[in-house]
Amino acid sequence: DHVGDMSKWINSLITAIQKHKKSNKGSDSEEECYSETESESDSSPSPRRRNKKVQSNTLPNPK
Repeated sequence: DHVGDMSKWINSLITAIQKHKKSNKGSDSEEECYSETESESDSSPSPRRRNKKVQSNTLPNPK
C-alpha cells in the first residue's frame, strides 16, 4: 500500500514539476526579479549574516 501511495505521489510531483517548468519558460521577467533581489542581498552581506544569527537563536527558543 505504501509503495503504491508513494508511486502516485511521485507521479503527481513529476507532473507538477513539468507544468511548473512549462509555465516558467514564458516568464523570464520573474526570474530577473529573483536575481535582482539576490544581488540586493549580496550588496549588504553583514546585515544578512546578522539576520541568520538572529534566526538561529530564535528557532530553538519556541521548542
